Amino acid sequence: QRLEKARREQDSLDRQSKLARAQAMEDARTQDGKALNVYANLASLEDAQQALCHGAEGVGLVRSEFLFMDSEQAPSEQSQYESYAQIAAAFGDKPVIIRTLDIGGDKPLAYLQQGAEDNPFLGCRGLRLCLQNVEVFKVQLNALLRARAKSPNLQIMFPMVSTMEELNQAKYLLNGCYEALQDSGIPAAMPEIGIM
Repeated sequence: QRLEKARREQDSLDRQSKLARAQAMEDARTQDGKALNVYANLASLEDAQQALCHGAEGVGLVRSEFLFMDSEQAPSEQSQYESYAQIAAAFGDKPVIIRTLDIGGDKPLAYLQQGAEDNPFLGCRGLRLCLQNVEVFKVQLNALLRARAKSPNLQIMFPMVSTMEELNQAKYLLNGCYEALQDSGIPAAMPEIGIM
C-alpha cells in the first residue's frame, strides 16, 4: 500500500512538473490577475541560460562570490568583467542585479583578511568585509562599472548593509572607481544601486 501510494504521488509530481515546464514562458499572474515578474537567483552563465529556458524575466541576485571561491587568489578585473557582462548580455534588456562579494567567516578565502568570529553569519561579512579589503573590492567595482557600460540592464546590490555609514563608504568607493575609469578613457557607466 505504501509503495502504491508513493507511485501515485510520484505520478502526480511528474504531471505537475510537465505542466510547469509547458507554462514556463507564460506571464506569471496571481489568481486575481495581477502580473508578477519572476526573477532567478544564479551564480554563473550556465545558470543564466538555464533560467532563461525556464522563463526567468530577469535576475534578482547574481551571487558574485562564485568567482572568488576555490582559488588561492582573487579573480582579475578582466575575468570578473567578462563574467558579469556575459550574464547581463544573456538577459538582453531584462534587469540583472549583481550582489557584490558576500563572503564571511563561514566561507573563508585564503587571500582575504578574515578573523575568527563567534557569529560568522552576521559578523564581518558582505559589505563590511569588502570595506576592510578595499583593494579587492575596488577591482570588483571596476569590473561592474565596465560591464554596466556594455549592459545597461546591470545593477548592483551591496550585501549585509547595517549602517548608513557603510553604504556611504561603498558609494564613495564606487564613485571614485567610476571617475578613475573615466579619467583613463575606459568605458564605464554608473548602475542603479540597491542594498540588502
